Amino acid sequence: TDFAKLGATPVAADLVRREAAALARVADNQWTTLRPPTLLKAGQWRGREIVVTEALARDAHQRQPTALPIGPTREIAATGARTDLPVGETATLGLDGADTWGTWRSELETLTHRLRAAVGERRLPLGASHGDWTPWNMAWSGEVLEVWDWERYATDLPQGFDVVHFAASSVRAHEPGDAEQRFLRTLPGLLADCGIDAGLTSPVLALYLLTAARRYAADLTLVPAPLVATRLDWVLRLLRTETDRLERGAVA
Repeated sequence: TDFAKLGATPVAADLVRREAAALARVADNQWTTLRPPTLLKAGQWRGREIVVTEALARDAHQRQPTALPIGPTREIAATGARTDLPVGETATLGLDGADTWGTWRSELETLTHRLRAAVGERRLPLGASHGDWTPWNMAWSGEVLEVWDWERYATDLPQGFDVVHFAASSVRAHEPGDAEQRFLRTLPGLLADCGIDAGLTSPVLALYLLTAARRYAADLTLVPAPLVATRLDWVLRLLRTETDRLERGAVA
């Protein structure tokens, strides 16, 4: 059976269109350690946006990685790798979409300006990012990682965003506790394992948190969701801390 997604609302329809565009975009990548599903059909069906891909294996949940998949994470980050552009000139520190951030707009704009002043001139390694790099969006097939849910795929993001996202997925925002401390403690090593200078941990983490906060804020202005609101509160708390660290000159 093919795997299909339907866009029944404007928000869902946009995500479905983005999924189709991303799958078409990555289809020609000569990746050796990961594989996206083949796009079979995209368009409209009965007035709804639809994307149809090859089927997911029934036992995919039994083959989810229990630790960060280093090889695939490195390979996707290296896609389109570049270091010629200061991060302040990328969309990461731009203000496009600010009108979608709802009641969080003022704080997010302030944090954006503060981070641009602190790290905007730095030429961080840029590359591609899956955008939702979590165990439940992937499964091992032999030595190759099958990966789905590509609607958040982007390029020219600081390398390491997928590392942070995967590691952060182990933290329950409503009770972060020891998991948060473990996440922060192990992040430099995970970044280093993926070929990213551990000395860039603080700017990479802060920029990821800013991007995540914008996403959650935009989502919440459209669909109230308590779990997303709790996640946003947690992300903003860490973002404030990391922004303060960067302004004090911290590098790791």
